[in-house]
Amino acid sequence: MLRRSTILWLSISIFMLASPAFASSLVPCGPKSVRTGNILGVTGTDINIRLGPGTNYEKIVNQKATNIFKKTMYAHVDNSVTVREICRQGDWSRIDVIEPDWLRESHRGWVASRFLRRYEKDATGKRVFTENDFIWDKNIRPYKKVIIAGVNKIYRENSRCKKIDPTSAYLSGSRSKPGKPVFFVTCNEGPEAFNVWFSEQDLGD
Repeated sequence: MLRRSTILWLSISIFMLASPAFASSLVPCGPKSVRTGNILGVTGTDINIRLGPGTNYEKIVNQKATNIFKKTMYAHVDNSVTVREICRQGDWSRIDVIEPDWLRESHRGWVASRFLRRYEKDATGKRVFTENDFIWDKNIRPYKKVIIAGVNKIYRENSRCKKIDPTSAYLSGSRSKPGKPVFFVTCNEGPEAFNVWFSEQDLGD
């Protein structure tokens, strides 16, 4: 069973692959920028990646998708990716996407810094997933509290779950019953990926 986020990325990734021809046009970190190296999350969706630090710079074009669909398509980032901030210049950040892996080579450029955020962590240094880490739609929005609590509980208590994808969290159509919703989230990647199902009753007090 493919993860919901994997299906989402497979369906839109063709729209998000930036043309290698633009790599040489990217504005590098200059003397006015501050090197950071921060590992950050993204808040929001459809955030443009630009060639330089400002809206006066062109958005990075997905040339392959543009040729196929006969209209201009652009590369974007959203809250399902993790980025490395190379440097910051004013209100803009030069970033490389580091997760998911298949966007590492294509998704590099400048984004407005206001869309970047540090991941929350608990006292042990383990990541805490918050509302901004999920993809919400009308079907699961009413269950935000349960889903967020469930994903964090699984990440901390399931020893097999070394890595968890919060954007995969969704309502189970096969296991839910009227008035008794059941949810699932995907742990790990590739051949080691598996789903964990949970309900409000599983969370305890």
